[in-house]
This record gives sequence, structure tokens and C-alpha cells, in this order.
Amino acid sequence: MSGILHIKPISDSIPFISDKCGGLDIDQLVFDDIMKQIIADNKGEKPTIGIKAERRLRIACEKVKSALSFAPHTRFDVDSIYMIPGTDDDKDFVTTMKREEIQKIYEKLIDDCIDKATDVCNGIKPKFIILAGGSTRIPLVMNGLKQKVELFKDSIVLNSLNVDEVAAMGAAAIGSGAVILDDNEQIEKKSIIEILEKRENRAESNDEIQAGPKENETQVEPNENEAQFESNDNRNETQIESNDNGIQVGPDGVQMSGQGGNPNNQQNIYGSPNNYVKIHRTLSFARDTTRDPARDTTRDPLPNNPHIKPITSEVNNNPYIRDAIAIDIGTSKCRISICKDKYIQIVEHESSRSVPSYVALSEQNEWLVGRMAENYAVCLQNPSTSIAITIPIQSEQGYENVVKGCVRSAVDQIVAEMPSSTATQNIELIDEPIAVAAAYAPRLNLHSEGNVALVFCMGAGYLQVMAYLIQQKAQEEVQQEARQEKVNWTEWIIAQISGIKPIVKNFAGDNIDRLIFDNMMEKLTQQNGGKIPKISPRAERRLKIACEKMKCALSFAPHTRIDVDSLYRNNENEDQDLVKVIQKDEIKGYYNEEVDKIIKKVGEVYKDLKPKFILLAGGSTRLPVITEYLTREFPRSTICNFLNVDEVAAIGAAAIVSKTATMAKKPIDYEEVIEIIKKQEEERRNPSPTPTLDTIPAGDNQSPKLLMENIVERYIDYQAMNGNGLKLERFQKDDIPLELHR
Repeated sequence: MSGILHIKPISDSIPFISDKCGGLDIDQLVFDDIMKQIIADNKGEKPTIGIKAERRLRIACEKVKSALSFAPHTRFDVDSIYMIPGTDDDKDFVTTMKREEIQKIYEKLIDDCIDKATDVCNGIKPKFIILAGGSTRIPLVMNGLKQKVELFKDSIVLNSLNVDEVAAMGAAAIGSGAVILDDNEQIEKKSIIEILEKRENRAESNDEIQAGPKENETQVEPNENEAQFESNDNRNETQIESNDNGIQVGPDGVQMSGQGGNPNNQQNIYGSPNNYVKIHRTLSFARDTTRDPARDTTRDPLPNNPHIKPITSEVNNNPYIRDAIAIDIGTSKCRISICKDKYIQIVEHESSRSVPSYVALSEQNEWLVGRMAENYAVCLQNPSTSIAITIPIQSEQGYENVVKGCVRSAVDQIVAEMPSSTATQNIELIDEPIAVAAAYAPRLNLHSEGNVALVFCMGAGYLQVMAYLIQQKAQEEVQQEARQEKVNWTEWIIAQISGIKPIVKNFAGDNIDRLIFDNMMEKLTQQNGGKIPKISPRAERRLKIACEKMKCALSFAPHTRIDVDSLYRNNENEDQDLVKVIQKDEIKGYYNEEVDKIIKKVGEVYKDLKPKFILLAGGSTRLPVITEYLTREFPRSTICNFLNVDEVAAIGAAAIVSKTATMAKKPIDYEEVIEIIKKQEEERRNPSPTPTLDTIPAGDNQSPKLLMENIVERYIDYQAMNGNGLKLERFQKDDIPLELHR
């Protein structure tokens, strides 16, 4: 069978299995070492540590092991481990651990495991060493295999698959028949050694083989085992074909990497010429042909909404778009977005799409910051001359000066390629609501004269609501550098509306978290017999974090569980926990009244503008009650939250500073906007007549019809509206009432 892998055991090779050198054993060694430090801090006496405090300590040990697999050092911070004798104060354990320190703890254990692996090979030099299991991420494992064992020095260590998932993937491969396990048919160790020796000899004399055999030299015929070994290897090479574009593809149409699928041109994907892996071999288990479209996160979130354009990867042809950096400063986290090669994307930072909004001074007088310089220097190789920072609307001048000062300092110390003088001249402070409008604008189907969009932003500790007129204009320019070729692009213009003032309130996610926290404190007071419990600052911090997580969880689930241990001690000096199941309706009642009051005010202020779109931004807008109340106040508006509400402001700021979107130089008159709205309403009430078959151009003899998937096709005469003539549109049958009044 073509494309089938066969796996066979080797005789005289005894597997090594041990339950003493896994991840839990390493965690235990780290835990024991931390306990020694805690005892030393407690003047040599072993403190009394509760069961839940010990559990938190063990979890922290596991996390520090994982963190030091990638970072040179990390911070170990566990609060309220035990009570200091003779006081009511809890003792915390806070230290900075270096990779070298933790490696010394389990180095001997790993060395013993590697020695056992050598015994398993029993003199056979493996071509590949395949890693599996989370603990193989530890650099000491990979380095030890290559550096400490002479037998493995030429082997290729493979960890390109997720080491936590690779066993499950392999089991699926065997179960599906993509890989055949011949565990009853062993290959003799002697035969394997002979085969490998002959391969080495052929590799050493490769030049002589290409020139032809020497005189009187006889050709060595492979024995039966070698022939079977080679034939299996050849069967695994999938036939490579070329498509019409000359791109080499496999039998399933998947584009192949590498050099033409030639078995002699083994494509290197690990960086060394001899590290060859046949990536033109495609296993069936690697392709999910039964994916549920409803669970496919790569699909467009709003595929059938007639007001929203589908996701596209086409680049904007605007010749004035330039590289730029934008930073969205939130209360607890920032999002950094870049525009590079006319594409806007969020920068990932240490495996996360967010970075802390602040730096802090630890108890050991260490500044806690991320590796920002390292990450962002890679993202923008060329000097960037524009930086945009989002700020709350109507910010005071003093706040703006502080932000600019921080940016100048960051430029001097982090973005070394950018001259300080240039950076100072090109720092743009952009109101967060207008940045949100710029991010959503390219995805909105706008009227030829523009549409009113209401931005509802609950980020950076503020509620900010503001209305804008968004217009879309086609631009054309002749580029002399491009041999007088015409360049066409679309420009989105966001204009403020004169006489309209924003609604700004100190009400956002932090305030909702505080309301939830206060209610959890009431539950603790009831649990403590009506007496307010004494909670340490660190325990209070853990409770606040749990409240925030609970709020996020109840945005999607009907109920969730809050479980925070060791919050306070009762009269018997026993640790007390908070363990409750919280219903969505219960937590909704904590902030429902305040949200209802705010959105009613928004409806009163902006009712005459009749916004076509309501653009959501800020993490708290994920709360279902926000969308529910906005829909009640603006039933004809389209609620837009299809962009990541945490990232949308940063994306919009990058769009503005890179000239992808433009802020109008002056506000548009309020009365002019009202006239535009009235005209659009009149067009909805009296739409242009649908063309008959006689009026449809030749070759388009289709009439409006109902398709099998409940999709309606119709022709709209846009000639009177924007000069575009006839246009075919499709929309869901359920949207017919809305579309007839559009």
C-alpha cells in the first residue's frame, strides 16, 4: 500500500520503563528544595502548612519548571503559606529562580534516564530521537541527549509536534491504518546494524557511486531484510505531481514544501543539512475531513450578515500606507499592533497577545518587566517613524503630557532604531472611540454618503460613548514610479459630528469587578457568622482575580464555580475557603441596574442620529446584558463585536497612523448628518423597483429566486444611489423583513 508507514520492534532491544523519572518526580524535587528554603527562612523550623497552601505551593513549583524551560529566570511568588508564630500575619514566599539553580535540582535524575536510554539502543545508532511528554521541553533533556551520549551525537532530536499530544496523534494514526504496527514481526539487531553500516559506507563513497563503479568492483546485493527495509522506506514516499502553476502538490492536492518531492533532495526543516524529514509524506490522520463548520474558528464569524463584509486577505493598494506601531493602554493589559507591509496585526508577546500595562517593583527591589525590546525589534526590522497611543476621550492635557513622556522614554530604551527627535515629532495621541471606529470601518457595508456609527467602549477604566459619521471613498492616482499605472484604493474617513458630545463615565470592567467583589465579601461575612473576616492583602488580591474570572466565565456559561482557598482564619485558627456555585442571573443582578441606567441615557442622547452600526470595544462589552440593552434602545442598528474587543482600539490606532483610515480634519455639521439620515430612510421606504428580465443585461437572465439553502438572490439598482448600476446580492431568508426596509 502506498504511503503506509510500518513500525517493527528490534530483537534484543529491551524497553526502559520507570515511574521514578517523570514530570511529577521533577516537580517533587523542586518542591522539596523550596521547602528547604522555607524552613531556612523560618529559622530552621518546619512551619505548619495547610493542605490547600501546600497545593498552591506545588502548583507554583510545576509552573516554575515550565517557565524555566523557555526563560533564563522567573519569579516564584506564593502568598499566605503559613502563619508567623505569635502574630496574626501570614508568611509569603517570594524569590527569583534561575534556570541553572533549578537544573541542579533534577540534573542527576535526567542523567540517569539518559543512561538508561543508551542501554535500550544496545549499540544501535538511532537516526531519530523522538521526544514525547511535557517534561521533554526541559532544555536539559535535549542537550543531554546530544552532548552527553556519544551514541546520539549524530542523531536528530525531534520535538516539532506538540509533545503533550504526539502520543494521541500516533495512536490515531495506528488506529486509522495510516501507520502499521508489526509488533509480532521483529527485525534482528544484527540485520539492522549491517543495514546501517552499508548505508554509512554508501554515504561516504557517494562521489564514487555517482561516477560509476570502479574497475573489478562488484555490486553488493542487499539481503532479504535490507530489501524489505528499503522497500518500506520507498513505499512511504508519496507520488508528487505538479499543478497548472508549476507548484508541486501531493495526491490530495496539498501543496508540498521542499524541492520537488525528489527523494534525493530531502528537505531540511530543522536547520542542519543532514536533518532530513520527508515532509512530502502526508498521513491521513493529519487532515480532519469531518470538521464541524459550526466549530471552525477560522470561518467568518458573521457569514450571512448583509451589513458586514466577509474576511479578506487582500492587501490595500493605498500607496500612502506606511509602517507603524500602535499601543492600546488598558487598565491591566496593553495590546500592541503593527502595520507592516500594509497588513495590520496584533504583536504576540511571550506567547500572549497582551502585555502588562505597568511595571512593578518587587519585594526584592527587582523591576518586573517583559522582554519587549527583544520581541518588537523582530517585528519591525526597518526604522518606524510613527507611533500612535490610544487615550480616553476628553483626556486632560496633563495626562497627555505624561503619556508622551513615557513613550519618549520607551523609544530611547527599547526602539533603538528610531531617533528620539523623530519619535517626538510623530507621536500621535488618538481618542480610543475614534480608533475603534477606524478598526471596524473596512468591514462595514456603508451607504454612498456614509453612515452614523455609535462607538460603545468600556476599556481603560472608562465608559466612552461617541457617534461618528463613517464614509467610504474610492481613490485613484497615477504612479510615476509604476510606469504611469493607475492605482486604485479605498479610503475610510471618520468624521466627528458637530454639537455631539461624548458620554464619559468612570464605569467599566473594574467597577463591575468591585461590585462582584463586594457581594462575595458579604457571602464571606455570612459564612463567618455575621462578622467581617480579616483578609490579608494577598488573599484579597486572589479573591479579586477570582471575581474577574467569574465575570468572564458567566459571559458565556449559565453558571460557574468560584473556589478560593485560605482566605481567612476562623476562631479555631483554621483556614476558611470560599466555594460557591454562582448563577448568571445572580451576578447579573449586581450590576444590572447601573448598566440599564447608562444605556437608557445613551438612547436618549443619540436617538435622533439613529446609528446604523453600534461598535463595541473593551472586555466588559462581552457581557450579554450590554448587547441586550443596546438592542432594546436601538432595535434597527447592527451590533458589531466581530472583532476582538480587547484589540480593536490598537488595530484602529495602527490604521489611523498608517493612513489606512483617516480622521476628518473638521467635524461634519449636525444638520447635514440629519439630512443624510432622512434621505437614507426615504430610500428604504421607497426602494428603486426591482429590474425585470427585460432590463437585466444580456448573460444575466436570472430573476430574484429562493435558493435551497434559504438564500435569497435579488438585483438592486444602485444607479440612482451611487452610480454602480445593477448589483447581485444574497442574504438569508430570515432577513427578508429587514432587507425590504433597508
